[in-house]
Amino acid sequence: MKTKFFLPLLLLCLGISSCDKEGEEIDDWPPMKWKTVPEIRLSDEILYYAVGIPAEGAEYTFTCTNYRLTKVAVLDENNSVFKEITYEHPYFENDWISITEENGNSIKIVARPNPTANSHKLFIEASGGNVSTHFLLIQEAGEQ
Repeated sequence: MKTKFFLPLLLLCLGISSCDKEGEEIDDWPPMKWKTVPEIRLSDEILYYAVGIPAEGAEYTFTCTNYRLTKVAVLDENNSVFKEITYEHPYFENDWISITEENGNSIKIVARPNPTANSHKLFIEASGGNVSTHFLLIQEAGEQ
């Protein structure tokens, strides 16, 4: 008889304790904070941080100061993962740029000079836990 009374009471207590508190967000993580070398202002006028790269080329290091990077991905223009940079494969390179994940919280970007009359564009997503930052890298066209 005691079992019939305590079992429903126990289930009720477990059910109440497993409910989320009102107003508590499970995915309420603070945004990623970035330090850049050389120091640049990350423009957030669009959904991505836009990074202007001169036609002469440049080298940047972006360091996340409040998260360890769990994923760095190069995206195509449809926001689909084109190449994932991982611990096993920490490097991406194409004809104008190389991207390397370093020390678990930094992204090193090296853009070569652009000899063409066309600008270059590349999307990157950096994630740490449940938060991510999107970068749009735009290299100016070279002079012809």
